[in-house]
Amino acid sequence: MNKLFPALILSIVVLLQCASGARAESLRVATSTSGWAIWIAKEMGFFEEAGVDVEVELVASGVAAGGGLIDGNYDVATMSGFAFVARSFNHPDLRVIGTVASIANVHLIARADRGISGPADLKGKRIGLRGGSISEFFLGRLLDLHKVRPTDIKTVDIAPPDLPKALSDGVVDAIVSWQPYAKQAADGLGIPSVDITVQGGQSYYFDLVVRKQTLTQRRGDLKRLLEALVRASEWASANEEAAKTLLSEALDVDRRDIDTFWHSHSIDVALSQDMIFLMEQEAVWRVANGYSEGAVPDFLERIDTELLSEIDPVLVTVIE
Repeated sequence: MNKLFPALILSIVVLLQCASGARAESLRVATSTSGWAIWIAKEMGFFEEAGVDVEVELVASGVAAGGGLIDGNYDVATMSGFAFVARSFNHPDLRVIGTVASIANVHLIARADRGISGPADLKGKRIGLRGGSISEFFLGRLLDLHKVRPTDIKTVDIAPPDLPKALSDGVVDAIVSWQPYAKQAADGLGIPSVDITVQGGQSYYFDLVVRKQTLTQRRGDLKRLLEALVRASEWASANEEAAKTLLSEALDVDRRDIDTFWHSHSIDVALSQDMIFLMEQEAVWRVANGYSEGAVPDFLERIDTELLSEIDPVLVTVIE
């Protein structure tokens, strides 16, 4: 009996250490400067108050966040619904547990000196954009609406940070991009420009994405994460000026830029049927244009509605 006692004590200590480690394990969240709800929750202490330890890492884009998620570097990543759709073809284990924003910030900025005053004038023009991105997707819809064939224009694949210079140098006649690059292009042109909103009233969504394994193993932590983000959304709505100041300081972004982008970037923690509809359209477009192969995924199977519904069923309007 005496020989067994030390072993028993050791086993208890090990179990306590493991339990303590499990409680202390952080959720590693990757987000860009677009993840406003996450930065608000972090700076306001809402994660701690919800009882979840969250490590937030700033990344350059949703593409970088998604790559890190797939490689196992992060537990949660934010990315546009378009980026999620792109990865869904080859990574069926990815799941969306909510959105953090609905955004309408993709613009076409054109040089007025190239004879462009509206979409119909794009025929025969060179348009810079990131190939295979949501910019190209929305441009395609704009062209179709105004009966301009894709073969009537020439697209030039340019990295988003380089688009403003390409426009000012005259390498292209117009650019299509999201903010802040669209604003930088217009501000830096030095001559009259034309600003055309290409989304046609259709917002795109900034999603919270996890792997299926994480969803299974850490549902409690993910629910608490969502609770904190819902609170951040509510706080920002009730304290607009304070939220703008917080974001400006936390992200080292000019407050005037936050003011400019505020109404096109709605902090919105939800799951909507419109999001599913847009994902299906994006997937069909990717296959039709050769950016993805295979059958269009069933996105109802790639969305987990239970966690957010448990917090507030009003936030979920997905029809299952």
